[in-house]
Amino acid sequence: MTRILIVDDEANVRTAVVQVLLSCNRTDLDFDQVSTGTEALRRLQSGRYNLMLADTAMPGMSGAELMRAVRGDDKLKALPVIMMLAVGAGKQDVLDAVALGISGFVIKPFRPDQLRVQLKKVLGW
Repeated sequence: MTRILIVDDEANVRTAVVQVLLSCNRTDLDFDQVSTGTEALRRLQSGRYNLMLADTAMPGMSGAELMRAVRGDDKLKALPVIMMLAVGAGKQDVLDAVALGISGFVIKPFRPDQLRVQLKKVLGW
């Protein structure tokens, strides 16, 4: 079973990600959704996930803070993470995200095929 944690403060973005995951026609997917970085970290520490898809701009704990916490945790540091960068993200935003240790990224608003490409690359589908 491939367990995926979706982290975004916007319900419509989480729904869009779920739709893309469902469109991959895989029967081995299980996913959870949370709206804050704090809740994501709590879930990651108490469960086993194969991938996290996380927003960068969230109230409270930002995506960058979440990434630093994940990469600083011995049990989570190898977790693949696809970041969903904010609308208008530029080259420096991508470089900053890469420096945090992301596995892949999409820039919002993303097209379903862009996210599918990242999923295939990161999960080896």
